[in-house]
Amino acid sequence: MLGEDTPYPMLVAAASGAVEQANEAARSLLGGAARVTPEWFARAHRELCDRLADGVRAAPEPVRGPVGERVYEAHPVRAGRDRVTWWLV
Repeated sequence: MLGEDTPYPMLVAAASGAVEQANEAARSLLGGAARVTPEWFARAHRELCDRLADGVRAAPEPVRGPVGERVYEAHPVRAGRDRVTWWLV
């Protein structure tokens, strides 16, 4: 998988919210297969996918929220028609 060896957590999520891929850093941070994401992240993903479905082409803004005791900034990158890759830094 692209991004498997990067030190930053990376998730690829479908418009449905299903996490389709997660690199080792994301699995380590979120546990297991990283299928359950924090609420702030899930909400941002839903809102972004709704905007993309409505045809909005503007570059998406990063969002911030806690995971455990740390705060991460999640940077979205459109990955095809109905997927978003998120980098957590």
